[in-house]
Amino acid sequence: MTSHRSKPHRAVAWLFVVLLPIFIVGPAFAQEANASEDRWAAQAEFTLTATSGNQEMTVLTTGFGLRHLRKELFDLDLKLQARYGSSEGEHVAENYRGTVNVDIGPQRRWSPFLYSTAEHDPFKRLDVRVSSGAGAKYRLYRSDHGDQASLSVAMLHSYEALAPALNAEPGNEDFGSRTTDARWSLRLNGQRKLRDGVTLTSEALYEPVVDHASDYLLSVDTGLKVLVTQRIALSIAHEFNQDSTPPPGVEEIDRLLRAGILIEL
Repeated sequence: MTSHRSKPHRAVAWLFVVLLPIFIVGPAFAQEANASEDRWAAQAEFTLTATSGNQEMTVLTTGFGLRHLRKELFDLDLKLQARYGSSEGEHVAENYRGTVNVDIGPQRRWSPFLYSTAEHDPFKRLDVRVSSGAGAKYRLYRSDHGDQASLSVAMLHSYEALAPALNAEPGNEDFGSRTTDARWSLRLNGQRKLRDGVTLTSEALYEPVVDHASDYLLSVDTGLKVLVTQRIALSIAHEFNQDSTPPPGVEEIDRLLRAGILIEL
């Protein structure tokens, strides 16, 4: 049975997994980048988070990103994020998410890609949700100043395991479940350079079940990055996440506001 209060060891372990690349993999790729004409870029994120929905607390979010810069053949984008918080000894927030995207031939107007994401959040009774698949991206617009927009369509295999609710009995709908679905994935990405060192980004992702359109996941992320130095930037981001069919006792909509710093490694 999953508890919102216990399992600090799991949180520490996940946090270690996310932070480890920052201190080991990041510098290694940074050194390789200098020796190989900047083939890789690594980025660490530390933010103060205000949440509403299933949790209304202030917590710390940390993340790590790795991106392939030589895009003549492929574009690889890896992102890891951990959010954990406690208040007066009580476990109040916990979420871990990882995403990897491989875009083949990203310089072309049309390009195929592979995509996979995983998430764990005990406050949503989400033991794990893993979605993987392939699709195609159409580049709507790209300018010499860095402005761009794209539309992606993919077919995903989704596996979701829900944890039992507190005091749930076997046979009850609150006892947890495991489901496997095929989902469509529609993604709209945009980036606009407002001025030197100031960039606005936006991403909307809609993932309905193939034969049940009313069962969908929706997320809308908007962020603003302001360069302070060549390697340090201030960031503000807002996330909107909706699960149209949440488990009993779980809110359908979560909102997340982050403000912090980004460090290029």
